[in-house]
Amino acid sequence: MLDRGLAKFDEDYDSYLRGHFTACAISQSLATERSKAAGPSSDRSADPSTDRSSAAGPASTRFVHLALNGVASIEALAGSGAISVFGAAQKMLIEVAATESTTVDFRELRIMAPIGGDDRNDLTGGVDTVPLAEVAEALIPILHSPERFTVSTEIHADAERPEG
Repeated sequence: MLDRGLAKFDEDYDSYLRGHFTACAISQSLATERSKAAGPSSDRSADPSTDRSSAAGPASTRFVHLALNGVASIEALAGSGAISVFGAAQKMLIEVAATESTTVDFRELRIMAPIGGDDRNDLTGGVDTVPLAEVAEALIPILHSPERFTVSTEIHADAERPEG
């Protein structure tokens, strides 16, 4: 990362950050439009004991924004460069968005091992992987019931279900 220089780092980081910020902003905009279209009955929460108060309505009518992240976002990995730095920034972006939003359930699934079948990863030495099917299975309950999960949830190579 350091050998590539600041200009290349800025270019990579800027594109990652802009893309994910834009996705968060679009989710917020879509949720606002959905809330307006739903009318006045959407002004109350079905369950005030969830981790987010909701002036926008029951969890079933709220918009869910789910970002994927990886181990490089919390662990320094040689060669990960802007991806690692951005992963940490994305984690905070999702946490801040979750704190500020009353209409979107912002969540992050952090995949703590390489995804099986992704040939971009160096798997020498018997590195454990998470099968793509397990990643898909971990996404479903977060999307269907985001109130059951904290903002950031992790799935590990040996996990059957996400811990949130």
